[in-house]
Amino acid sequence: MAAGVGDGERGRLLENGTVVHLLGYALNRGGASLKNVPELLKRCIREGCWQRRLIEQTGAVQEFARFEDFVATPPLEGLGATVQLLQDMCAHDQEARDLIDGAVQRPVGTNQHTMPVDNINSQPRPDGNSKDYALRRLRKHRPDLHRRVIGGELSAHRAMVIAGFREEPTPLEAAKRAAARLSAEDRRALAEWLRQGAG
Repeated sequence: MAAGVGDGERGRLLENGTVVHLLGYALNRGGASLKNVPELLKRCIREGCWQRRLIEQTGAVQEFARFEDFVATPPLEGLGATVQLLQDMCAHDQEARDLIDGAVQRPVGTNQHTMPVDNINSQPRPDGNSKDYALRRLRKHRPDLHRRVIGGELSAHRAMVIAGFREEPTPLEAAKRAAARLSAEDRRALAEWLRQGAG
């Protein structure tokens, strides 16, 4: 038994270790196993498995204060990956991407001067028009709308408008954005339709 770990805590730490082990296995195995990464990663972050766990193979208790360190540290202690790789692997799972973003954010009120800084591996902040930025802002200031976006009830843009963080585009702005996504053939058809008096 790991030193300083009671029977009750050992079971929880062992379960945390199992989740991390399965996640690392899915990442390193590749192929069909990769489809399991988003769900395992979500559980790992939600339950804090990455912060403190028992590594069954060695019997050691492993702890991390920063998610980035857990991701970058080679197995068995960490995942031996990058945060960007995890984000890329969860490209179609917005909840997983949002949980990753939340895990790499510094806690509110953290003294940045007392925390270790890794300028090489620091994560870029999402920009003002991205979905990731919208989710980060909603998570911080409007958790009620954030839950609705994650649940698929609202788009991130719509939630930002409801929250007052973005203005509703005018009909002309919306039409310009829509036209920019049209194929060349569809743009020509639209121009012809407008020339003829829009119907």
